[in-house]
Amino acid sequence: MAVGAETSPDNWLIEDDGSVELALMASAHPEISRCGDAVLECLRNANELLGQCSSWIKAGSFPEAVLGAHALVQDALDAAYRDIARLDDIDLSDLQPSWGDKESVRMARKSLIGLLEAIIERLLKLQRHLEEPVSRRKKVFAQIEKQAEAKQMAAAAPVWEQSGAVGGERSRSPRECGRMEKQTEGKNKLVAEAKEESDGSDAEEAQERRRRERETPHFQWTRGLTLGPHGRYLVRKHLGDGTFGRVLGCMDTVSKSTVAVKVVRGVKRYQEHAEAEAEVLREIMRCDPGRQSHCVQLLDEFLHPVHNYCLVFEPLDVSLRDFLGSNDDQGLLVRDVRIMAQHLLQCLTFLCAIGLTHTDLKCRNVMLRDGRSAVVPLLRRGLNAKTRSPHKCEIYVIDFGGAVFKDDRHSNRVGTRQYRCPEVVLGLQWDEKSDLWSAACILASLYTGERLFPIHDDLEHLALMERVTGCKIPSALALQASEGGGLSKVVAFEGGCLIWPGGADTEAVELVQKAKSLRELVPSQHSSFVQLLQAMLQLDPKSRASAGEAMLLSFIADEAEIPE
Repeated sequence: MAVGAETSPDNWLIEDDGSVELALMASAHPEISRCGDAVLECLRNANELLGQCSSWIKAGSFPEAVLGAHALVQDALDAAYRDIARLDDIDLSDLQPSWGDKESVRMARKSLIGLLEAIIERLLKLQRHLEEPVSRRKKVFAQIEKQAEAKQMAAAAPVWEQSGAVGGERSRSPRECGRMEKQTEGKNKLVAEAKEESDGSDAEEAQERRRRERETPHFQWTRGLTLGPHGRYLVRKHLGDGTFGRVLGCMDTVSKSTVAVKVVRGVKRYQEHAEAEAEVLREIMRCDPGRQSHCVQLLDEFLHPVHNYCLVFEPLDVSLRDFLGSNDDQGLLVRDVRIMAQHLLQCLTFLCAIGLTHTDLKCRNVMLRDGRSAVVPLLRRGLNAKTRSPHKCEIYVIDFGGAVFKDDRHSNRVGTRQYRCPEVVLGLQWDEKSDLWSAACILASLYTGERLFPIHDDLEHLALMERVTGCKIPSALALQASEGGGLSKVVAFEGGCLIWPGGADTEAVELVQKAKSLRELVPSQHSSFVQLLQAMLQLDPKSRASAGEAMLLSFIADEAEIPE
């Protein structure tokens, strides 16, 4: 494709020398066809913007319309980056004969990406020329708004000086009053905190600290914002929010690839948490150079001025929780569950080998690399039942912020309630076997489409564990828990047996009564899957299968196809 000279805005227009036509002739791949039309539209939009703005740049005079043009440039850049990502996602290993051979599709893709990169180059150059005049315009508007606000304040304010003011003081403007109220609030806050410290009320102080942390706002983002050293990462979209931070979809302007940047909220404890996660991920990368562990890859880390710690990850598509939600909470095909079970156990085998426990495995923390799927029959649910089958069942474990090494201090309570193992619920010591329990809960959810333990307190949880597994809490665990003092107030044992229903409410009792055992949840043709779940859901951690042992069970080890 031909592009104009760098020096004159007159020559910035981009000419397509047949790149799109060549791509469409080379391959009939449907994504090539869709992207071909999109690239032509992107080219037209880019040239319109280049033509419109070139006269402003030459004259050095920019009208108010430059603000709108600047926003349109960013929209055009987003579209170009999005089209490149779509082209990069074309799977060359899964082609139909009518689309052309692998080399033809690769050539067509390369041709379209080349034109898109030329468009991006020109748009970024234009964007740089517009940044200064746009900034000046915004400052002018901000000044005008500030002056208007000052006039409104002056009109609404009382007389500042009054001769009869008590003690010779003058009355204050609303702005002054607001500032003094904030100062008073700050002093009161310090006094309250000091009082808490003097009272020794650690629980109240911790509760207040957590409240303040929750109220700390997430990082404020805009499209086109740059992050990282030398503005390496260009923000394109918002991917999601979590307790500790916000995840943004960005373009790495150096590698021209898409990345996910986790921007941690400006809380010291959260930053320390993120730094610890980065340390764990660096150790994982050091021990897994061949990328066989199915752990998310950390690409970069930096501090965004001045309080937001940022972690840069490889892009993943959708969590298993969101995928199941988009599937109307239907279970997946057993063949898909088996592939994901292989990947998950491969991950846990690796983590065990390096002495690491994740501690918070759940459907939200396992991601599909590619969330695209097809609707297929789910015969075990009936002739008319349907489910979604991912194009690729490649999964990766994320969120290692709570991960601990074997020699690290282990807290009593870890994980998300519905995925906790018995020893954690009982307040006992735990190890890497706790991850196996959580993984089994994930696999059961993938198969049924529902949580295995949809509970709200520890007593209900333990009773449901006994109902689902068909086994009683081991008396040795019950004795340790009773003597150790880590039991929840609602849980009690008598003669080594769980007191149920005890103080449970009617809803909890009905939930446990209606719950199905593993063998009732899974039909007989999938007995090997039941065997795997039973091995991973042993109530006694000493009897629970390790990840390596689970990998040897027939559901994972046998290569024969399992009937649906």
